[in-house]
Amino acid sequence: MEEVGPIQVEPSLYEFFIYNPKFRGKREEDEYMKILYFYPNTISVNRQCNSVGLAEALTNFTRFVYCYFLPISKETQLCKQF
Repeated sequence: MEEVGPIQVEPSLYEFFIYNPKFRGKREEDEYMKILYFYPNTISVNRQCNSVGLAEALTNFTRFVYCYFLPISKETQLCKQF
């Protein structure tokens, strides 16, 4: 069998956005207003809100897990445990 070299992949940017997570609209329809910038701008507002919502959910989940499972260290003269 012939050995295959590394696969070359061109870098690309699928989506890029900047949003203000502190904005809380009075209605769910106002969620799009927290998006300050979105690339590419040809994507529908609904899809943009879905992408930002997923990013917020992942951020909140990570923050929760980090706070809940914050490493606790115990140190004695003989050993150190984490």
